[in-house]
Amino acid sequence: STDDVTVIVPLRNNSDGLARLLHALRGHNVVVVDDGSDVPVRLPQLRGGRRRVTVLRHDVSRGPAAARNAGLRAATTEFVAFLDSDVVPRHGWLEVMLGHFSDPSVALVAPRIVALDPESNALARYEHSRSSLDLGRRESAVRARG
Repeated sequence: STDDVTVIVPLRNNSDGLARLLHALRGHNVVVVDDGSDVPVRLPQLRGGRRRVTVLRHDVSRGPAAARNAGLRAATTEFVAFLDSDVVPRHGWLEVMLGHFSDPSVALVAPRIVALDPESNALARYEHSRSSLDLGRRESAVRARG
């Protein structure tokens, strides 16, 4: 269940993105790691849903990997999900991803990543049609080749 997951959000200087993301994550266990933002993160006021958000802070930026690792150390659940502060997951995203773990050979799951508003500017249109983060519409296993 989603109660078995902690969502870890590393961020630096993106309080607007965090507010949008936390709105989408209402009711989930969340660890926000503020990686040396110029102004320390304050949790926005959210209505509805249970609030289970913990904020950790690095006084000086140590980089996104260190922020993710700090969040991982703070997690107490069986599963973790990493989301950046500039994304908004679709409703039901976590349940879909958790379903893959019914297969004992699955150790890692990644979602499809698409641009929020492909019509906002040329860069957004490019990202929407050619993003290297968008691995396609069909689910499939990622296999190592060598």
